[in-house]
Amino acid sequence: MISSSCDLKQFMEEIKDREYSDIIYLADQEAVEAWRQSRRRKDAHGSDKGTWARYADILDAFIQFMRYGVKPPGIDHAELQLFRLVRDNTMPKPYTGPGLST
Repeated sequence: MISSSCDLKQFMEEIKDREYSDIIYLADQEAVEAWRQSRRRKDAHGSDKGTWARYADILDAFIQFMRYGVKPPGIDHAELQLFRLVRDNTMPKPYTGPGLST
């Protein structure tokens, strides 16, 4: 895991200079591991389990935002700003070279 403490800012800092496809892949891997951690902690106190589950949900929302550019439900303004920062800096640019009519 990139952030073993469920810190979205730490995760975003780690992936910010990666390519678009790598970001999607790493976010998916992080979300799956966070989901697994939330299931493993079913006997633990609810707050710890809830932290892992919330982190997994945020990462799933981030993946959706990266793919479609639409604000997912349940995401607050600060999280959305982090999402936008990464997406704006990593989205593949459309091809505008020879052979395309405008």
